Formats: sequence, structure tokens, C-alpha cells
Amino acid sequence: MVDLSVCYGYNINMDNIKSVVAKNLIKLRKQNKLTQMELAEKLNYSDKAISRWESGEVTPDVGVLDDLCKVYNIPITSLFEESLNAEKVQKESKRSINNKIVITLLAISLVWILATITFVYFNVLLDKNFWQVFIYGLPVTFILAIVFNALWGKKINTFVFSSLLVWAVLLSFYIAFLQHNIWPVFVLGAPMQVALILWSRLK
Repeated sequence: MVDLSVCYGYNINMDNIKSVVAKNLIKLRKQNKLTQMELAEKLNYSDKAISRWESGEVTPDVGVLDDLCKVYNIPITSLFEESLNAEKVQKESKRSINNKIVITLLAISLVWILATITFVYFNVLLDKNFWQVFIYGLPVTFILAIVFNALWGKKINTFVFSSLLVWAVLLSFYIAFLQHNIWPVFVLGAPMQVALILWSRLK
């Protein structure tokens, strides 16, 4: 068996590694404000597996540890530190979260930049007030939000964005056929919203 304490350069006995990793996993999850269920969803494992890792009953293999470190945006060596620098990890985590938010907002801002350019083009060159383009930008915005949230967000946010997407799509249809006054289209939103609520309760 390979002595991990030698490989990673830390003075940890093999008997103590499980305990150290387990404590750090608990600390990191709580610092990132994740429940065991939410973390399990990100890793495609059950919450029972997360519980076993954190209790020290089982230590994840290197592949899983690497996935965990990607979630927390830390080097894998941090998991073997007996006195994990909580402040440093927290700062790195906040920096990672801020970067993810900025990247998401940049992608969404591109939608609205394009919508604004389209609006100006129609008004200046075609002399048409194409204000509807801003309504049509809503579904695209929520689709991007769902995609980015699937990469690094929480399931509850996906539910919220999916709900907003449903109503934004219905609003877009209503605006597109405004002259026909197809207000009953919004009735479709009710069963779709119920379906989303039921989906969000799946474990």
C-alpha cells in the first residue's frame, strides 16, 4: 500500500488519514453551504455515500477526491492537512463563487447587448419600434441561467429558473401574436408549473 503521507508530504499516519479527510470533507461542505444531498447531486452519488465519507467509515478513491476538490476549487493536497486553513479555503471558495457569478452574468449580458443592438437597428435603419426583442430575450436569459446553474449551482435554483423560463416562453408567444389576444396560452403555465414542482421533489 502506498503511504499517502509520504506522497503528499504531510506527517500523517495511515491510521489517521481517514479521520483527517473525513473532518476536512465536513468542514469544506459546510463552508460551501451545501447539504449532503446537494453535494451528492453534484457528484452523482447518494447522500448515504457522502455520510459514510464524512463519518470516516469509507475514504473516497483518488478520482472522487479529485472531483470533490473541483467542486470546492481547492488542491487535492488540502484534504490531507490536519489543520486545514479554513480562512484560506473560505477565501478561495468565495473567489471561485464570485468568478462563476461573473462568468454567468457576462454570458447573460451578451444576450441583452445583442437584443439592444437589434432594437437600435430596427429603430434607426428600418424605422420600426421592435420592443418585443427584449421580451424574446427573457427565455434565452433563463436558458443560460439553467445551463450555468447545472454546472455549479444548486437544484433549487434550476427549479426557479425553469419556472421563469416557462412563463417567459408563454409571454413571448403572447407578445408574438398580440393582435390575436391569445391570453389563454397562460393557462398552459399551470400544469407545467405543477410538473416542475413534482420534478423538483425527485431525489
